[in-house]
Formats: sequence, C-alpha cells, structure tokens
Amino acid sequence: MCIDTGAGTIVSQYERYGMLKMGMGMASTNTDIIMEGLSQLIPGFQDRLADGGKALKADLEKSVQGEFIEDEKTQEIYQFLLKHSIVQGEENDRVFFHDLIHSPAHAYLKKHAFNFSQPAKSVAALVDYINSRKAAQHKPPIILSAEVANAFQDNLKKMDYGRVFAASTAQGYNPTHWVTDGHNSLIFIKSIRKIANILDNHNVYAPETIIQLNRGTKFLEDQLKRINADKIKLADKMKEVESFNANQTLLTAKVKQQLQPVNLGDAYINGVLSTKIVGDTFKALGWKTALTGASFLHERVKRVFLGSHYAQ
Repeated sequence: MCIDTGAGTIVSQYERYGMLKMGMGMASTNTDIIMEGLSQLIPGFQDRLADGGKALKADLEKSVQGEFIEDEKTQEIYQFLLKHSIVQGEENDRVFFHDLIHSPAHAYLKKHAFNFSQPAKSVAALVDYINSRKAAQHKPPIILSAEVANAFQDNLKKMDYGRVFAASTAQGYNPTHWVTDGHNSLIFIKSIRKIANILDNHNVYAPETIIQLNRGTKFLEDQLKRINADKIKLADKMKEVESFNANQTLLTAKVKQQLQPVNLGDAYINGVLSTKIVGDTFKALGWKTALTGASFLHERVKRVFLGSHYAQ
C-alpha cells in the first residue's frame, strides 16, 4: 500500500511487480523493462500506442539518460526565480522560456543557459535572457547579489534530471548519495513525475498506482526533512542552555549522534535493500535481474570515469 496524507491506494502483487520493473528499468536505464512495467500498470497499454510505442520509448530513453529535456529544466529554474522574486509569476515557465528555447536570436544564450557543467556561465546567460525580456517590456534590468548568484549556481550544479540515480561524479563514489540530487531530495520522485508527463504527452493517462507512488515517496521525504529541521532546532536549544549554565551538559556524544540529520539516501537505500523488496524484485524480473544489474554497473562506471555529461 502506498500511503499519502489523507489518501491510500491498494496495490495488487501484479501491480507491485510492475512498479518494481519501472524502478529497476530507470535505475539501469533499460527502457524495455520500463515498458514492461508500464504494461502491467496500464490495462491495454500497448494497444493505445499508434506506432507500437516507438516514440514513447524514445522519449523515455532521453529521460532516463538525463538528456536535454527543456520542460524539465525550465520548471526547476523557474521555481528558483520565483523563490528569489527574480520573476513575479505572471507567466508560466513554458511561456517565460519559450523564446530562449525556440528563437534563433537566443541560440547562443540557450547553449550556455542549460550547460550546468559551467554554472557561472549558465547563470550569466539566464540573467542576460531575463534582462532582454525586461528591456523589451521597458523595465529596469535585474542585478543579482553575490549571495543569490552563488545560490543560483549551486542550485544548477546539483540538479539531476530524469533518473533514479545521481549523474554527478561528485556523488559517484558514495552509494547512499546516488538516490538524491544534491539537495537531499529524491531523484526517484522527479523520475516518476517525468514518466507521468511523458505518458500524458502521448495521450496515455498515468495510472493511480504511479501517481500514488510519487505522492507516497514525497510524503516520506517531507517527513524526513521535517525531522531533520526539528533535530537542528533541538540541538541549537541545547547549546543555548549549556551556554547559560556551564555545569549543564546536554549534548553528550550519544545525544549528538542521535541529533545528526538523517541522510535521505541512507534511509531510502536501507528500505530498498529490505528482504521483502529484494525478494519481490527477483520474482518480478526473474533472469532479467542480472540484465538490469549488468546494465546498471555499466552505466555507473561510465558516470564515474567519463563524467556526468558523457551521454550528451
């Protein structure tokens, strides 16, 4: 059962195996297995695809490989711009970035704006684009403070697209960091959303099982983040008490250890490696478990040794 606040969905064993296939397919960038998983989750799935699923599979391939998908990247960039009041939200992200993506006049800016391996150039290109829009509207240009510019660069560096596991080489050596995007947020959630969007683009409605999988995972992520924030507050309060009373020792070594924030990757990996999930994965995939394992190892070696942009 996948649980969300105020909602729950019963998942049959057949659907559970389909969800596991989707996860393993995304982890190993194996779109054949993702398609098998979708077939188990969506009745008559193959019959709804006019070309036998070739176009859908091609879009899935781009997403799981982390290739350039404008909508995915502009959505997250736009959220940062809104958060820091750089834009006011009069338009949605697709309208705001339409000219940057489609106008030949902005080809040079587009080239740098979405190249997150050089975040300083990316930020500069995005600011130039925003100011070109400001000029067209006879509005004053924006000037980012050093603090916001650095935060913007950090945000771009740590973004990861369309995958279950991180592509950044900085995260390539620590397995517990592979499932997060650098902001301690699960990449899996983004991956599920992207698959739902791809299905929608091909006129296939994402089933409730996929939607609830996303919601349930997001609920657990939010709870862990809240617990981490509470731990930090509690530690700060204890420090205050100790500073007023030198004889009061609250933050013992054991307490400090308990108040360390939980790494979301650690928690998630522990759950994924549970006996139940491992056993069900073998039941769902059979001999293909070895295929996905080999595919994953091949992908991970390329990420580590050739860098996060090898596929592009």
